[in-house]
Amino acid sequence: MFGFYRMAAVTPRTVVADVASNLSEHLKLYREAERTGAALAVFPELSLTGASCGDLFRQEVLLRSVWSAALELAAATGNAIAVFGLPVRCGNGLFNMAAVAADGRMLALIPKRSADGVFRSGSGLDAEVSGVPVVDGAVFDCGFRFAVEPGDDRMFPDGGVAALSGGAVVVANPVAEPFMPGFDAGAEAAALSGRFGGVYVTAAAGTGESTTDAVFAGNSRIGDRGRCAVSAESFSRGSGIVYFDADLDAVRSLRMSDRRFADCPGDGAAFKLPEAPGAPDLKYAFNPASPFLPEHDAERFCSDVLNIQTAGLAKRLEHTRAKSMVIGVSGGLDSTLALVVMARCRALLGLPDDSIRAFTLPGFGTTGQTRGNADKLCRALNVDLRTVDITAACRRHFADLGHDGTPDAVFENAQARERTQVLMDAANMYGGILVGTGDLSELALGWCTYNGDQMSMYSVNGSVPKTLIPILLEYEARRLGDDSFSQAVDAIIGTPISPELLPLSADGALAQKTEEVVGPYELHDFFIYHTLASGAAPDKLVYLARAAFAGRYSDAEIDKWLRVFSGRFITQQFKRSAMPDGAAAGWFSLSPRGGWNMPSDASPALWKTW
Repeated sequence: MFGFYRMAAVTPRTVVADVASNLSEHLKLYREAERTGAALAVFPELSLTGASCGDLFRQEVLLRSVWSAALELAAATGNAIAVFGLPVRCGNGLFNMAAVAADGRMLALIPKRSADGVFRSGSGLDAEVSGVPVVDGAVFDCGFRFAVEPGDDRMFPDGGVAALSGGAVVVANPVAEPFMPGFDAGAEAAALSGRFGGVYVTAAAGTGESTTDAVFAGNSRIGDRGRCAVSAESFSRGSGIVYFDADLDAVRSLRMSDRRFADCPGDGAAFKLPEAPGAPDLKYAFNPASPFLPEHDAERFCSDVLNIQTAGLAKRLEHTRAKSMVIGVSGGLDSTLALVVMARCRALLGLPDDSIRAFTLPGFGTTGQTRGNADKLCRALNVDLRTVDITAACRRHFADLGHDGTPDAVFENAQARERTQVLMDAANMYGGILVGTGDLSELALGWCTYNGDQMSMYSVNGSVPKTLIPILLEYEARRLGDDSFSQAVDAIIGTPISPELLPLSADGALAQKTEEVVGPYELHDFFIYHTLASGAAPDKLVYLARAAFAGRYSDAEIDKWLRVFSGRFITQQFKRSAMPDGAAAGWFSLSPRGGWNMPSDASPALWKTW
């Protein structure tokens, strides 16, 4: 299943010290998780007794009963691995342990390292209990590697170290901790999984625990590489399970590329377990159709992106002592975002209005709609817009070349390069720099003219995907609260994406629409994200896209545009190898200086077959 495994964080309704009742609830919830396709079902700390038994943990009747229940629960396990908590007497000590069970057997016991109440520290403990090995820091291999950190062991300074050296990509964390005001379970899940660089499954004790001195909230959660994948509702009165389909191939890809894990061998000793089942589908996976768009706090995210773009441009202006910023305004998305960044930079540095020099450069395919968009936008941002018609210069160029003006690559690229030449020279004339407008999606596809719109003196959009640009523009419209700017943005977002390089039709209509030629940007941005985030192979991209875009694109359409993407992404590297400077403002950059480094002459053959 392309490295997807279903994780389950289980919160059973506990009856304190009633082992039989708790066993019954565990069996019911384990079977539910197994039916749902879970590979790993994690229960809370001391879940078979309840964590709030206090000195009752020392009672012989409780210890005998819970060990018998643990063996019965283990005997009922199948392919899904169960991790659950219980008190265990080992030698002369009493320990808080997590049991690992699968295939009808209790396979190992993991002691909690921190001493707590009646329990001793299990740090370094190496023993057996009725033939079951007790191993501190064990790593298990069931097709993927996982480790267990009971309770607050996750907070130890070296938490996760043994797991990393053993190659664990998942950590199971059975926990039973009183809820405290202000505690953000989702933020902790994100932080722990980010530090670990993997998937962190925390199953938390719930409201069935004793409230003699504290309340337990049942806030189970699963973190995935620095984000909270799922979090249970706190203070639920019943049992519950939260699921997440973890992309463990993506975790391994992160580990290969992230320098933090360079000294973690990842191939240490591990307990071999039966093969866990892969996720049966992507029902609980993070697989949005628009993965570049922010999941939470979109206002903050948009503000951060625009601030990064603005700060990058401001530094370059100060360093070069430039007197102005020059831009070609097409009336499309990319140049609009770049102009917005320039206007913000003008305000940040306290520059005069005429520090922005905007040009519209109509050619053979320019429509009245885009020209009108450019006019409205510049008026709204208090920017003078100058028109330089490039058609005469291009005709002269064709004549000099002996080209008959037939629409072809020369016809299109000559216009892009003529525009760039005018803008470069205007930047020299005004003592400024030319600000580039091309975005991440165009660079990934190579949908730009080499030494034309591919080139500038500083690029502000190079790490911003096409699908994110409307979101950023709408945010800026809300921030400014200006009706004229909002109207201009609405018109620009509603305009078909086009380089406007082919002649208009007889009725003056646009003859060239990018997404009809190269494919839908929402699909390409999806492919870009998973290619850069996890190195997903084409067959996995097909699988993910068919799930994410079900009912919107047919299988044949997805296959068609993926072949286009795969070919263009590999063969167009030469344009990215020569891309201008520009600060990374998003999750990914294709800059050869620190974002994406590949040869310009690689073969695309492997990426076009699946």
